Amino acid sequence: MCVRRSYSRGNSPGTQKCVQNTRQHLLVLAVLFLSAAFLEAGSLPLAFEPNQGQAEAGARYVAPIAGHGRVLVRGDGFEFVFHEAPPAAIRFLGASRRPEISASEPLPGKANYFSGRRLERSLTGVPQYGRVRIREVYPGIDAALHGVNGSLEYDFLVSPHAAVE
Repeated sequence: MCVRRSYSRGNSPGTQKCVQNTRQHLLVLAVLFLSAAFLEAGSLPLAFEPNQGQAEAGARYVAPIAGHGRVLVRGDGFEFVFHEAPPAAIRFLGASRRPEISASEPLPGKANYFSGRRLERSLTGVPQYGRVRIREVYPGIDAALHGVNGSLEYDFLVSPHAAVE
């Protein structure tokens, strides 16, 4: 927004200030546009955050997906929650009822969640991780979730003694 001041003499300082403010606004818009483009291109890693109240109670970890929704990691699998589509879940049938879930590969950033004017409901400094491991989903089999180019990928880690049938 530009507010011009009228002066009786030629080119006024008010006009120069207006041009400078316009340039600043264009620079901010360019940075926002480039940030969105990088997010869409998957240049930022998928970050898993421990659920400290920013997601549904059953989720142990949350991974926001830029512009699309988030992934909720539960003991029996994970669920994609989209902004404009129904959720999709991948469940490990017959999985352990209470597997240990842990995060590794800490990322340098922290997440902050602010809720309106009530600061006591805000979450700050939520750690972010590059990988989540669900141990003993099945006897001798772990599931590891991580991001690849901004997308979710999961692997089954099978111990040598595990019975795979």
